[in-house]
Amino acid sequence: MTIINVKDMHCSHCKMTIEKALKRKHINAEVDLENKQVKISDDADKEKALEAIKTSGFTPTL
Repeated sequence: MTIINVKDMHCSHCKMTIEKALKRKHINAEVDLENKQVKISDDADKEKALEAIKTSGFTPTL
């Protein structure tokens, strides 16, 4: 499991935007708004997930 921090995710709209971006890339993930984290179940999807989150306008960090 990979945990990606997204400190600029502030509201449910941000969460939905990230969830949609990950879903479009067929990435299975749990988006945790309270902790500002995205948990990727398959480590092989890490790079695709980082790119999808960046493309959505957020700043992901590992």
